Amino acid sequence: MSTSTPSTIMPSTISSTKCNQCSANADPGFKSCTKCRSRKKQARENKALTASKNHSSKGSSAKLVAAAPTLKRKSAEEDGSMPAKKMKRHSTAGSHTTSESSRNDPMAFGFEFQTSSDLYKNLKKYARKNARINYKACHSIVADPAWDLEKRAQLVARDIRKISHISFNHKMTAAPAMQSQMFHTLRFRCTCASSTAESSEAVLKQGNQDMSKNSNPCTGEIEVTAMEDNRHSLGFPGQQIRVHIRH
Repeated sequence: MSTSTPSTIMPSTISSTKCNQCSANADPGFKSCTKCRSRKKQARENKALTASKNHSSKGSSAKLVAAAPTLKRKSAEEDGSMPAKKMKRHSTAGSHTTSESSRNDPMAFGFEFQTSSDLYKNLKKYARKNARINYKACHSIVADPAWDLEKRAQLVARDIRKISHISFNHKMTAAPAMQSQMFHTLRFRCTCASSTAESSEAVLKQGNQDMSKNSNPCTGEIEVTAMEDNRHSLGFPGQQIRVHIRH
């Protein structure tokens, strides 16, 4: 894999706009502040609970149960793969082309997959075929109370390393996490150059020191973000997972 000039990756959702409900600053990736979104979130949850109670006597509760989050964790690859709702795909992962509607949608981020498995498989295939990567993709799930935004981001980073075989240390971040009540972002350094160095170890032992002097570490970065996603049609709280890889 080739290298690129190091740059600091900031969350794509950071904004200095004002809340459309009050005069406070809007949260990154949203048009309103934390307090206003919390109030709207609580209202949606109350509405969903009321709807569930009103329809329970007519058999509609079975449909709500079917749409509720499955809390049992099957495997590292399948966990969190339940889509919050059927989403519209915005753009191809790795592509810089976005539509006008995507630019105006704060939840639009690269190519939107239906499940985590689809995203991991696509990322693995894409990384194999391309030396230079600017990969942006996301998917949404119904939130599991046992997995907050920080734990979700850590889990996704581990699965990207394990399933997509992207070379980085998922246990060591490149910088402190960027976070708020609405999102949690982890950044990691690409370690693809380490694999190349190991494969050249035999040559270096034979006295070719010039290769050692000229080898440079990869400056690529892997960014994983877990953020709140309240677009579910039945009001269930959700999480959007964003993956951004550049190197």
